[in-house]
Amino acid sequence: MKNNVLDFIESKTLRQHLSGQVLAPAVECILIAQCRCRSLEDKLKALEERYETYSTEDFKKGAYNSFANDFKNALYKYINYKQLLLNDFENTDGDKVFVISADEYVVEGTVYRSLDKAIKIAREKLQDECCSIVKRSIDGLFDDITFIKLDEEKVITDVSYYRYQDAEYNVQNAYVEIPHQYKIGDIVKSGDEYAVVADVKHNVVLPEYMKHSDYTDMCLYCLGYYKDQLHSCNGAFGHSHFHILQTELCPEEELPESKKELIILSRLLKGEIRIADFLEMYSNGDIDSLMKIKGLIK
Repeated sequence: MKNNVLDFIESKTLRQHLSGQVLAPAVECILIAQCRCRSLEDKLKALEERYETYSTEDFKKGAYNSFANDFKNALYKYINYKQLLLNDFENTDGDKVFVISADEYVVEGTVYRSLDKAIKIAREKLQDECCSIVKRSIDGLFDDITFIKLDEEKVITDVSYYRYQDAEYNVQNAYVEIPHQYKIGDIVKSGDEYAVVADVKHNVVLPEYMKHSDYTDMCLYCLGYYKDQLHSCNGAFGHSHFHILQTELCPEEELPESKKELIILSRLLKGEIRIADFLEMYSNGDIDSLMKIKGLIK
């Protein structure tokens, strides 16, 4: 393959986990379609390459759920649909305008008559920030809207039509099992959030209760810590779902001071701290004492 699936995985940790592993064709296609770090053009080329290489039977391999009876046919429709949307988006009609959607108020909601102008302004005004550009009727009606997503470099990474609900060939929203190597007790980071992996499961075949899973279920089950002086224990551990494609391992020394309690939880889940000690200290609202004993704080 000219296009290695690892080049379409955002998480450095996950790339390391999957290096040397052979993934099923459908699994590769789903990961490529969900990629946020490569251009849409690159993704469609990689998907076309796999469509032309593998048979219908090849695409039946792997643990995934795409709501499609024939994955190869679904992939063909998906590639053509995305290309059609992209071509249509780039065509400027007299009654269409392009609107920037971003967190930065300076450009949020600004309207332009050409896509090139909208992208140019986004590049000038938005530094290292993702954004979207919406194409709609000049009268503001929402009956015919498409939008593109731009990465930090303002490269088009996706295009969508707001009425698109055909799950039959939406490869991008499919669920896939990923043979990652995260272990219980690993400290992880996703964006500005930190947590500890609390459970790990790998399915060779999807169980019945997962037959309706989609991309939102591709998460690591974790526990985070939330300080609260009004809480009887001065804070609480609570579950967090970190999407696996945007998650990285986080060394203990890189944790912010406000999240040092996660080290105690990590070592507990790894069996390096007695559960009796943890429960006593935490229940007394004195988890800091346990951290001092372990030399995590002074």
